[in-house]
Amino acid sequence: MAKKLKEQMKIGEDILSYFLVEGEASNAAYLANKENINVLKKDGTVLDIAEASELPNIKAISKIVKKFYLCYPKTLSL
Repeated sequence: MAKKLKEQMKIGEDILSYFLVEGEASNAAYLANKENINVLKKDGTVLDIAEASELPNIKAISKIVKKFYLCYPKTLSL
């Protein structure tokens, strides 16, 4: 990819990083081992969302989602 980009755009290695970016982004809705989300019930008790949740599987919202990306100029023909 980098080689094609340098050839087609006639750029050097020194500025390649401006035109070709790759990486990883991750996100999780809820991580129980970090900061807890507390729920105040009508009777005044406070519970962790994992205990108070009516969701069948609280692990679904605590799953870490990773996305990988590659950005390059639209004009580059692969």
